[in-house]
Amino acid sequence: MSDAARMLAAFEGSKVAHGTTKVGRTGRTGKAEADSRIVREPLTEAKIEAHLRGGMGVGGIPINVDNQCKWGALDIDVYDLDHKALQQKIQKLKLPLVHCRTKSGGAHLYLFLDQFYDAKDVREFLTEFAIALGHSGCEVFPKQDTILSDRGDVGNFINMPYQNADMTMRYAFNEQGEAMDLGEFLDKIEASRVSLSNWRASSYRRSGSTLPTARPALSTCLLTARFRTSGTRSCSTSVSTVGRNPRTTGSRRWRT
Repeated sequence: MSDAARMLAAFEGSKVAHGTTKVGRTGRTGKAEADSRIVREPLTEAKIEAHLRGGMGVGGIPINVDNQCKWGALDIDVYDLDHKALQQKIQKLKLPLVHCRTKSGGAHLYLFLDQFYDAKDVREFLTEFAIALGHSGCEVFPKQDTILSDRGDVGNFINMPYQNADMTMRYAFNEQGEAMDLGEFLDKIEASRVSLSNWRASSYRRSGSTLPTARPALSTCLLTARFRTSGTRSCSTSVSTVGRNPRTTGSRRWRT
């Protein structure tokens, strides 16, 4: 299987749309200017191949018309981010996240799953990961619990890593905080897939054991402190690539 085919399989989501991004200059804040658009066509292996070879950058939409997803992500939009420290914290908390550098120097933290799950469940879990990492204000993808596909809603996309793969600055980090090449990243995805099958959407206990290597249940993830979190509920139908985090209601508590 080609690298593009493996990438397409890893970012399986919407079958009706994807995103494109043309990157411009980097401003004084460190944010790279970009022309980002929703394209109402399926993401294809050919489009990803062009992305990997330095052509038009593409992004995946995790939520599908059934309001389920097989992957999600946190978008940490901090341009002077200490990636090594972030990777160390991911390792310390034993979170099943694949850490990638963004075009502006921030981080995309990907959660890859063994099958499709309800988007609202994936969003809740990712929100808790963000709080545990100290980035509660970051964006969560998918951005919606549900989309109104019969009205033309498609969800929001997040830019994929390894654009211009041979010379990319949008690479993944290994456990030591070192850059991985594309093949290593794709292997990491398969090794990092987890199952939500034993998880239930209410407060629950985290064990102190480490995550198994073979498709572990997320209910065994380690957290070492008590957090108060907010359950997210967003029915936004926007397809904009930039926006605020959804407003939150309700609460839940980590128990150690």
